[in-house]
Amino acid sequence: MSKELKVLLLALASAFVAGFIASFLFGTVIVMVLSAVIGLTVFFVMQASKSSDSESESTDETEDPAVQATEHLLNANLELRKSHIPADVLSLYENIIDDLIAILPRIHKELPDGEMAWIITRMATEYLPEKSIKPYLALDDEARFTEKAITSVTDSLAAMQSELEEIESMLETKNQNEFNTKALFLKRRFDI
Repeated sequence: MSKELKVLLLALASAFVAGFIASFLFGTVIVMVLSAVIGLTVFFVMQASKSSDSESESTDETEDPAVQATEHLLNANLELRKSHIPADVLSLYENIIDDLIAILPRIHKELPDGEMAWIITRMATEYLPEKSIKPYLALDDEARFTEKAITSVTDSLAAMQSELEEIESMLETKNQNEFNTKALFLKRRFDI
């Protein structure tokens, strides 16, 4: 049974009870009108409160891009942990994820509309999970442990780690020109 149907039934039950009580006090026509008004009032009040609650919950969840990006990273981390991969590769991925989770709220606070905030969010939601983790996990277990695959992943993650360290340093100096230059570079380097 849907929630709306339950609410409607509750409203009708309230109207029936009110109508039963009112039938002792007033005539039949007045009771019917009063019952209908009470039932509809209860129904609309409950619907209005339900929709305002769900609207406030949905806007809270969708407004903060740092929270959304963090959720992507946490999901990617879970996928990594469920997979059979070398411990050193897992450690590198987790270090990058931890660094991104740490930098996301800060960069969105200090540069909310900046290109760099957009780039870091894309690194967290697109590049790392979709262009690095998924292709690596798509390899069979044997291929994940080859020297070629491990070297490719570690080199890529080392480059990303280096860039994140530079961004962290830039956040300390707050030089907007450096942010814009670095954002353009990262956009091209990681194909974001």
